Amino acid sequence: MNECTLRIQIKLYFSFLLEFIKHYHHAIGDAIVPFMNTLVQRIILELKSCHEKGEKNNLIINKCWNVIRSVVELDSFMPEFYS
Repeated sequence: MNECTLRIQIKLYFSFLLEFIKHYHHAIGDAIVPFMNTLVQRIILELKSCHEKGEKNNLIINKCWNVIRSVVELDSFMPEFYS
């Protein structure tokens, strides 16, 4: 899933990730930490691309932030992975 997150350009994939995490958070466990790192890497890649193209908005960045926000709001991950 981490490799796909870095490569896939289909915006629906990020909606899938959001729903997947909401429904299977109890089974993800410690794997959430590398996944969150992958999301941050993807945001950085998209930001670099935006700056090169002179774009102001990027839907993939917004979707990545939505996934990060949903992880932070889930009690099964917080406060265990707060640090």
